[in-house]
Formats: sequence, structure tokens, C-alpha cells
Amino acid sequence: GNALHALGEVDEAATLHLQSLADFEANLGAEHPYVGYALESSVDALVACGRLEEAKPLASRLLVMREATPEDTAALEKARA
Repeated sequence: GNALHALGEVDEAATLHLQSLADFEANLGAEHPYVGYALESSVDALVACGRLEEAKPLASRLLVMREATPEDTAALEKARA
């Protein structure tokens, strides 16, 4: 999904990110950190292709996850720097 997003294929990227999100949730549970990463990627792709209403509930879920685990969020931000 990230490669497609970078190439401007945001609709296809959104589809792949949403599928990954569903797969992670089904296999790892809704609270797993990978679900948070998939939520973030999904939101980014949905916003990029103008699907804002679809992105809003996912962004809300991501915010709740980040607020519940600030140490994980800090580690993620540090790793990205």
C-alpha cells in the first residue's frame, strides 16, 4: 500500500491498507500495535483520495489507541525520526 500511495495510486493504496487493517484485526485483535499502524496508513490513504467521511472513524480509533498507549506512540515517533 505504501508504494502505491507514493506512486500516486491512492485509491488502490487505500484498498490495500483497509484490507491489511481487517487482516490484522482478525488475526491479532483490535488492540494490537500493528492495528494502530494499519489504522494510520489507512487514514493517510483515505484522506489522500478524498474519502474523508470514511477516514474520520478510523482516525478517532487511532487517537484513542495512541492516548491509551503514549509510550508506544513515543517509541514509534522516535523510530521514524
